[in-house]
Amino acid sequence: MTDEQFDQFINKCYEELEDKQKKLFDIYNIGSYESYWFDQMTRTLQFKNNDKVMLEFKVLCIGTWAHQKNNWMWGWANESFTDEIREEASVLKGLKELTGYDVFEELGFQCDEIMAYEAVAMALSYLDALGMYKIPGGKSHLFLALLKNT
Repeated sequence: MTDEQFDQFINKCYEELEDKQKKLFDIYNIGSYESYWFDQMTRTLQFKNNDKVMLEFKVLCIGTWAHQKNNWMWGWANESFTDEIREEASVLKGLKELTGYDVFEELGFQCDEIMAYEAVAMALSYLDALGMYKIPGGKSHLFLALLKNT
């Protein structure tokens, strides 16, 4: 892709992200549950009310954004995840072949919040995911692709 084509790709993916997030809120009422639970072993994200699972998604770890350091790390590069999570996330390296940009095969890169969301948007488009969920953290936020409702 040329730089112009890449910019168009990012814009298209970001528009898709916004549409997908709206549908998640409209259809599944994401944000209305008392709590959530991310299970690394089963690679699922559960939404609960009164400790009862109300909704569950199969997920893929896209990556983490360290907001204090403005640093992105791909899910496949994060050694704090299980081998299974990292292996599944390695499919995102295919974005390099699609776009021609090396950033998709690098462990991570410096970025601001907007760029982090652009990386998430491109990953969601590539995966044809339902949307994303951000798990906030003190040092970094984890971005999950919601793949299917189980």
